[in-house]
Amino acid sequence: MALNETPQDRKRVVVVGAGFGGLTCARKLSGHGLEIVLVDRNNYTLFQPLLYQVGTAALHREAIAEPVRHIIQDNRDIQFVLAEVQSVDLTQCQIATTVGPIAYDYLVLAAGAVPNFFGNKSIRETAFALKTLSDAGRLRNQILTVFEEASVETDEARREQFLTFVIVGGGPIGVELSGALAELVQNVMLKDYHDLRIGDVKIILLEAGDALMKPYPRSLQDYTLKRLQKLGVEVRLNVRVQGSDETGVVLADGSHIPAHTLVWGTGTRAAELTDHVDAPKGRGGLIQVGSDFSLLNHPEVFAIGDFADYMFEGSPLPGLAQPAIQGGEYVAEVITKVREQGQTIAPFSYWDKGTMAVIGRGAAIASVPRPQPYHADRHRGKEQRFLNLHGFPAWSAWLGLHLTYLGGFRNRMVAALDWSWDYVRNENQDRLITAVRQKEAESDDE
Repeated sequence: MALNETPQDRKRVVVVGAGFGGLTCARKLSGHGLEIVLVDRNNYTLFQPLLYQVGTAALHREAIAEPVRHIIQDNRDIQFVLAEVQSVDLTQCQIATTVGPIAYDYLVLAAGAVPNFFGNKSIRETAFALKTLSDAGRLRNQILTVFEEASVETDEARREQFLTFVIVGGGPIGVELSGALAELVQNVMLKDYHDLRIGDVKIILLEAGDALMKPYPRSLQDYTLKRLQKLGVEVRLNVRVQGSDETGVVLADGSHIPAHTLVWGTGTRAAELTDHVDAPKGRGGLIQVGSDFSLLNHPEVFAIGDFADYMFEGSPLPGLAQPAIQGGEYVAEVITKVREQGQTIAPFSYWDKGTMAVIGRGAAIASVPRPQPYHADRHRGKEQRFLNLHGFPAWSAWLGLHLTYLGGFRNRMVAALDWSWDYVRNENQDRLITAVRQKEAESDDE
């Protein structure tokens, strides 16, 4: 296939990013007489919501990643290209990649997001993030390694520093990671390390606002706080981080928390590719798009997911899986019906399928729509009504949903076995300290 020029017999759609939105869009485009080129810097798609479980040794990394080529093996009109996209030439209808230029008739940008350190160099250099598979691997190695270092440390201050974990951000990443880490300590580390006592380990969750899990109702926020505190997590609200170094974390009030591990779980921005797209940008460098997700003055180019600044009913779409999936489906419909056939379709309507978060074993929160059949036209402009759950019912719903959405039968089986073993035995399985290859450590998932 000659990638530097478009084919003569059909239109080519280039999709950048094999995440939730990009992969959904590519597969929806399949079977419509188009040539589809899917480009990603990794040969796998990643189930990002479960990265924290890899980072806390609860899941094997293979359970949340699936090879792209395996997913599209039945879609003969989709060509996968393993490459990094370096820039987009909107005038020449071409993207520059590490394997050469790729021409397009239509372009879908679904490059995703990266952690936003808000220009703080010290935090960027010392904090762990959770956006990529290598991020999760490095965090797991760090957690396991500091327990080994603490076990032979004779200086009490140094030992305390090794066993103090600071997590920034009271959203899903911070809350789920704090709960998972607390359970790892209580259920595994206290048994593995004979001299370790429960009071030796400090898990500190910092949140700049006045509550955890802000999008959720107050009752679920309060439940989350109490549950984390019951697990031994020290939650500090209305606290901002100023910086960090090898000795610990500096807060905005000048106080210092001695710690050897800082995890940054707050704030994202568009992936670096946004700096090489000559288009208007919105919050966090997101590409500004119109009602059909196309770029201004470029109806052949689209941006979706957490790479796009899309306003729906006066509010930005959240950077979650469902908005990306629904955006990918809609863009595929725009290309195949509106652009190619001149048809008219209904405006995009986002249907919130709910949000969930796990706090610990048998404990979760969930805010899900009350049961009713979904139809975009029927529900457009109508306010959704939600059912709020917590505890074991929410945890059961979370478990079933994530097993459903995990890609591939093998991944579901691996996750189900890992979770079953953990539930019955209270024992995280993937506790091997392994070296993270430098090349892998420097790559990011799109």
